[in-house]
Amino acid sequence: MVVSASTNTAWITGKMVADSMEQDTGNIRSSACDPCPKGWTLVGSKCYYFQKTLETWERSREECTKSYSILLILDNKAELDSLLPFLEGDKYWVGLRRDSKGSSRWRWVDGTPLMFSVWNKGEPNNAGGDEDCTEILKDARSLNDARCDNKKLSVCKAPTKC
Repeated sequence: MVVSASTNTAWITGKMVADSMEQDTGNIRSSACDPCPKGWTLVGSKCYYFQKTLETWERSREECTKSYSILLILDNKAELDSLLPFLEGDKYWVGLRRDSKGSSRWRWVDGTPLMFSVWNKGEPNNAGGDEDCTEILKDARSLNDARCDNKKLSVCKAPTKC
């Protein structure tokens, strides 16, 4: 009987410990932070939102700002390549624009200059003299200058929440 009692006690103690661990694990799960808002995609260490509606470049920039993010600023070619599998359409606005009308300098929406080149062959060409905004060409895995008033999909970028 004593053996049985100590076995039950050990079992009850083990059960209590197991229950306690499950509760602790449950607390960890419920308090865990989702790194990106609902509907956003975590790629690397950033959150991305792939817009589902066609908008002009300016309207796309405004929509990103409303969600506390920026129209996509690419840090390097590897970032562009990592996003390509998530692009459902062929052309997406990014946050790169000519410094001023007719200028050959390009700036990201945060004011930083373009520091690497992933332009498609022969681009930017400023066809028609009014291609002041930038789009991703998914199939070409590169960038193209385009008219800002064209409507396209876009990508917003934000830091993770946790």
